[in-house]
Amino acid sequence: MQQRRRVFLLHDDTLERTAGLIQEAEGLTLQQLSSLHLRDRNGGETNRMTGEKLPSLKDVFDLTRGRVFLHLDVKRRDMIPGVIACARAMGVDRQVDFWGDLRTPDDLAWIQHKVLPEMVLFMAKTRLGSQDAESQLDLLFQLNPLLCEIYFDSLDQLSARKALFADAGVRLWVNTLDSVSCAGFTDTAALQDPAAIWGRLIDAGVSAIQTDEAEALRTYLKAR
Repeated sequence: MQQRRRVFLLHDDTLERTAGLIQEAEGLTLQQLSSLHLRDRNGGETNRMTGEKLPSLKDVFDLTRGRVFLHLDVKRRDMIPGVIACARAMGVDRQVDFWGDLRTPDDLAWIQHKVLPEMVLFMAKTRLGSQDAESQLDLLFQLNPLLCEIYFDSLDQLSARKALFADAGVRLWVNTLDSVSCAGFTDTAALQDPAAIWGRLIDAGVSAIQTDEAEALRTYLKAR
């Protein structure tokens, strides 16, 4: 008999921070995962347990259908085809996107074979500060995705290629969350001087910004 499988949403490798259980999710049964209670806020020992449960991918698709566009950070790319199939079966495949590294010809071939035929939005990751930046850019323009998450060590690396991205029709996404930002372009700095952070990114060609300070960014954009 084939075992039932369900995909759950979990950021960490283990359930320790979110549910107080030092164990990987893969080692638990479907029933055990479904019954787990989550800690409040961002988890950890200092936050109390709540009545909230670990959400399944289907739960989230049901909740957000027709209401919210989802950026899906699937850590293991071999799971992406299954997640796409789930999204299509639930009728939400036009309100999700996926991302992944694009560093090698093998990465490009995998994306072209496994993702592009599914006609879902795919966002490549390109690193301008890497030693192989030029080869990564070559692969990026071969793929020519609608959106690219761009990493950089200095804003000059981005500004110098603004026209190149614009001519190719590749939109740029930058993350300003403090823990994963580039070159000091952080949410914390943006709250002090939004023009120096979000404004300079936009001027360099960025059209999508991931932030924990959405209201502050919205206020800045209205005034810009």
